[in-house]
Amino acid sequence: MRTRILLRISSVFTLCLLLYRLMHLTPQHLEPLPLPQYFTEVDFRFESRLIGAVSHIDTRFSPTKALSIDQVHHALINLLKSYFFIMKDLGFETWLAHGTLLGWHWGGRIFPWDTDIDVQMSPDVASPPHTIVTVLSHVDVLALLATDYNATVFQYLDEEEIHTYLLDINPHYLITSTQDLSNKIDARWIDIQSGKYIDITALRRRDLDPNVLYCKDGHEYMDEDIYPLQVSVFEGIDVKIPSKSEVVLVTEYGKNALTSKNHHWYIFDDYSQTWMPEQQNNG
Repeated sequence: MRTRILLRISSVFTLCLLLYRLMHLTPQHLEPLPLPQYFTEVDFRFESRLIGAVSHIDTRFSPTKALSIDQVHHALINLLKSYFFIMKDLGFETWLAHGTLLGWHWGGRIFPWDTDIDVQMSPDVASPPHTIVTVLSHVDVLALLATDYNATVFQYLDEEEIHTYLLDINPHYLITSTQDLSNKIDARWIDIQSGKYIDITALRRRDLDPNVLYCKDGHEYMDEDIYPLQVSVFEGIDVKIPSKSEVVLVTEYGKNALTSKNHHWYIFDDYSQTWMPEQQNNG
């Protein structure tokens, strides 16, 4: 009996040590971790070249047929509304990221060819108004979300109907290495009616330099480029964006992404501040 107990303790200790080393080893010296991918997608393909090639639908909530382009954008806007409203209510700092942030730069709207939404979250809890962590500091956001809100179903009422969303935390969030190539997304905010979702990645601080932030998809940021977050409007919704959005976007996409008015068979119309299909614009 004593031997069994000691073996169990030894196994637990070994597992904890392995996890610690995986999370703290320098990423560039690691081989890709052979971990299973948690989030999966169904890729309905659109015949039109004027929208992204795939529709980004969560496998578990996939409809029987592809959504129309209008249905996709309607679902994305409702995802944005509900996500920012509820995260603000819970007290978590989150902001637009990647292609969604680039859409904000170009007229404050989702790109007409875009079929998903990206956001990032702070590595620390701001000040949740409804939880005990208001008296704590440097609380890991993902750990708190996983403990208190993982697999929680939220209902959001807009002007027309009630929408139901699932907050799903990737269990591999505990592995912070950028070599976990299959699990770059830390969490999802999922519309369980349509299967559309928001990809959520949390920033972490480098152990050797806390002013450097990174996420598992390999992007790095200086603290001053992200904070303090700025309040803005995107698709008529109150959102937050990084302090130096242009710096963040140029680093990720290059200067041309902020100035080129021709992309993906669309042309940006300065008067309406919208992207117009080339044939419509030329006609």
